[in-house]
Amino acid sequence: MNRIQITHTPDGQRALVFVPEEYREAYPQFDEFRGALKEDGVLYGTNDEVLRTLVSMKVCGRKVEVARGKAPVPGKAGRIELLIDVRDKGRPLEREDGSVDHRDIAYVVNVSRGTPLAKRIPPDPGLPGTTVFGTVAPPPPVEDAQLHQGGGTCLDTDNEDILIANTDGALIIRNDGYIDVRTRKVIGHDVDYSTGNVSFSGDLSIRGAIRGGFTVSCTGNLTVGGGIENATAKSEGNIDIGGVAAGSGEGSILCKGELRVRQLERFKAAASRVIVKEAVLQSTVEAMESIRAATIIGGRVRAGVCITVGNSGNESETATHLHVSGTQELEKNKYDLLKELTSLANRIGQTKQALFALVRDQMDPGGTLSAEQESEFQELREKYYASVTDVSENEKRIGKLEQDIRAFPPSFIEAGVVYPGTIVQFGSYTKKMERIVRNTRISLSENGLSFENSKAK
Repeated sequence: MNRIQITHTPDGQRALVFVPEEYREAYPQFDEFRGALKEDGVLYGTNDEVLRTLVSMKVCGRKVEVARGKAPVPGKAGRIELLIDVRDKGRPLEREDGSVDHRDIAYVVNVSRGTPLAKRIPPDPGLPGTTVFGTVAPPPPVEDAQLHQGGGTCLDTDNEDILIANTDGALIIRNDGYIDVRTRKVIGHDVDYSTGNVSFSGDLSIRGAIRGGFTVSCTGNLTVGGGIENATAKSEGNIDIGGVAAGSGEGSILCKGELRVRQLERFKAAASRVIVKEAVLQSTVEAMESIRAATIIGGRVRAGVCITVGNSGNESETATHLHVSGTQELEKNKYDLLKELTSLANRIGQTKQALFALVRDQMDPGGTLSAEQESEFQELREKYYASVTDVSENEKRIGKLEQDIRAFPPSFIEAGVVYPGTIVQFGSYTKKMERIVRNTRISLSENGLSFENSKAK
């Protein structure tokens, strides 16, 4: 048995020596250590001070690190930088006299042909390091980013890392990373058997109505001059319906922007904001932000921030549910992410223990593993780094949710008349109204519901 046994970590970043207990009296000297390391191929990062300490203290029976390489510096992944300022998206439109119309919100960013839209930032490959054997230790590979050409776009002929618009139109940034510049389509009559279901990538305008049983969807804004008869309308932008959306409970409207409609009757609707000029009757309406209606009778409406209504319920005490969720959904999402974070932390700990046990129990004195064990080691490493990445992403999402929760506006229900039979709910707190309340702004306090005269504001 050699007096000096040398092992290395699989990445070549550390060299360790081991002297058996039986050689304490015939302990190796400094030059012997240096010679053994050189003979073993360790040419970089040797710590002479540690070697001298070993000799002076005659350290036996345990592995001691005596050389360390230079770790590579990780690079940065490539990314796509948006060149269009979309910060004004969602602000009220300005009139010619300088005032603004809060009922009309702009959600389309218009661009002209030749406008630069996005730029590819190449990846930073990082810097190589050096192993204890004096060889190059490459940095971890980094992902590149690709410019995805959607409709109405092309690469700049002078610089293929820049995406430009090749037509005038509305800028759409899709969830899959593609960037489109889209134009508008107009259907000058009803959507019925003459057209069948309609799907369009862009802004869509229907001058007639959407007849029962048909589906209309678009990735831009949808405008319907007439009404919707127990049909389905979907849009990734805003929806503006000039007539009534009425059905038997099977019809639905779904948009990611603002929904404007004259009246909803036995309909389902979901949007970021909902404005109903007249009545919401026995319908289910959900809005991430706000709901505004002249009258709400029956059904259930739920908004993230606020509900503004002229009359809620009626003299017949029809059950009408007004629900403001506030930060409830954000808190739930944060709780789910925290649970997942705990699970990931446990997974990382188990993976580290498995890696340690594999190296400790299976690595031979020369610092190598069998082919099968090496495959298991690499699989465990990949699992470990994947979990670390997931933890980082979760922490970012939790941080964003915490910012959103802190910035969340006050929640309230404002009504001209609230009739008995109306159920008022804030988060999980629920109360059924038993008397008429007029001109009130309802909010949730520590002691329950708080009523404030809205006309005093």
